[in-house]
Formats: sequence, structure tokens, C-alpha cells
Amino acid sequence: MSHDPWVEEMSYEEFLQAYSKEHKDDLVVLNVKNTGIETQVLDLAKQYGLTDYFLLDVEPPYLYNATKKGVRDMAVRVSEYEPFEILDNFRGMADWAWIDTATLLPLDAKKIELLRGYKTCLVCPERR
Repeated sequence: MSHDPWVEEMSYEEFLQAYSKEHKDDLVVLNVKNTGIETQVLDLAKQYGLTDYFLLDVEPPYLYNATKKGVRDMAVRVSEYEPFEILDNFRGMADWAWIDTATLLPLDAKKIELLRGYKTCLVCPERR
């Protein structure tokens, strides 16, 4: 897998096929990095029998349209720049909240309350 869209080291299908052989029940975060392939990646995860996965960093139009169709295995992004109140719009529709850390950990008591009902993942600040 590669973050460089011009270098194909391993396709999503090759990765998911290999990953599922020994890690079918382990959590895998699928950060597609390209628009338009989200549904295909989710279909492949199901095809290879993965049981614990979600899409990270999906664009808002896909997140909105997919959750309206009942797709839940995605993360809603929140950060110091993206309001936590958006979580209310996807409550009961998306399973995950992705807490991004651009320059700080953007949590306080009110924001923690807004996260209730979501599984959460935290982006490591050192990845910036």
C-alpha cells in the first residue's frame, strides 16, 4: 500500500485478501486516500470476510450519501477545525468518530459528551 497515488505497490484487493487470511477478526482502518473507490473498498472488506473495519478520511459528500443508504462503517471527522456538533448529524448512522489532532487534542467535557455512542479513533499528532 502506498500514500502516493501514482505508485501502486499493492492494490486494496491484494491487501485485504492477504490481511483476511490471518487477521479476519482484527480491526483494520481503511484510509482510501482517493475518492470514488470507497464503495469498492467496503465491498472487498465484506468479500474477504473482515468483521471489524471502517473507512477513515472520507469526503463529506460520500459520508452523507452512504450513511443515508445505511452504510455505517465510516468515521466522521472532528478536530479543532471541524466542529464536533457534526456528530449529531450522523448519530445512529455512522459507527466511528475520527478525532484529528492538527495542533492539539481538541477535547473538553462538552466534546466528550458529543462523542457518546461512537467508537473513537485518535490520529497521532506525530503523524503531522
